[in-house]
Amino acid sequence: MNRAIFAATLLVLLALAACAPSARDVERGEYDPARIAYFRDSRTGLCFAVSSYSRIDTGGKVSGGLSHTAVPCTQQVEALLRAP
Repeated sequence: MNRAIFAATLLVLLALAACAPSARDVERGEYDPARIAYFRDSRTGLCFAVSSYSRIDTGGKVSGGLSHTAVPCTQQVEALLRAP
C-alpha cells in the first residue's frame, strides 16, 4: 500500500514539474509573467488569473493560447487588481 501511495505521489510531482516553464520558453516569449492579468468576478467574489501567449513554430506558423485559473484573493493579488 505504501509503495502505491509513494508511486502515485511521485508521478503527480513529476507531472507538476513538467508544467513549469523552461528558460527557453521565457526567452522566446512563450511564458511572460508580465502578461498575467488578474480580475475578480463581482458576482462570486472569486479572483482569477488570465495568461496569454503567442509563438512562431519552426515552420513559421503563429499560434497562441489563452488560459485562466482561480487564484486566492491574497493581498498581493488585491494589489494587482488595483494596478493600472
